[in-house]
Amino acid sequence: MELLLFLEKFTANVSSILKENLVGIYLHGSASMGCYREGTSDIDILIIVSNPLSLVVKRKLITVVLELEEKDPQKQTEWSILLKADLDHFSYPTPFVLHYSKIHKEQYILDPSYSCANDVDPDLAAHIVMTRKRGKCLAGGEICQVFPSVPDEYYIRSIVHDVKDAVKEMDNNPVYYILNLCRVLCYLRNRSVLSKKGSRRLGVTATVFIG
Repeated sequence: MELLLFLEKFTANVSSILKENLVGIYLHGSASMGCYREGTSDIDILIIVSNPLSLVVKRKLITVVLELEEKDPQKQTEWSILLKADLDHFSYPTPFVLHYSKIHKEQYILDPSYSCANDVDPDLAAHIVMTRKRGKCLAGGEICQVFPSVPDEYYIRSIVHDVKDAVKEMDNNPVYYILNLCRVLCYLRNRSVLSKKGSRRLGVTATVFIG
């Protein structure tokens, strides 16, 4: 299934469940920046709603996404649902209503009562900045009207949090951590918001230096 068709199906299914509670669905990350790699990259999405979700609605959303991914195992989504009110009154770490990713996928499959929900996530500040800078609206209101401008200090804390395990995990996944560290360095130096692909040139230099 082509990525565009997958996104259309994802958007249609989520919209049909959330109905008038839906504020918007927004693509960010590699799929919005032209560096998505089939079977390797996650499809990163933020979903914004007006009101909290019931357990029934949460489970419906999880079920339709599991079914979509089962039909096309090369597509793996990572998404969070946020309340519009929490965006309007931004805080760090940022609250979310529901979260789904491959880390939680097996537990979602095995336990129908499981839900990664109603918590906070330090990574969301970076996702919001990425959405504002380079995201795409799949449904709903315009990005600039839905997402707030995140204070610089919170964005930096968010991207640094993303590489906090770099020293410990570098040997297991060197490319991932080198490129993410390069993205952090690029932002700290010149405030550039880059994809992994965009930081690859600096990553090559870093790899040679580390080697």
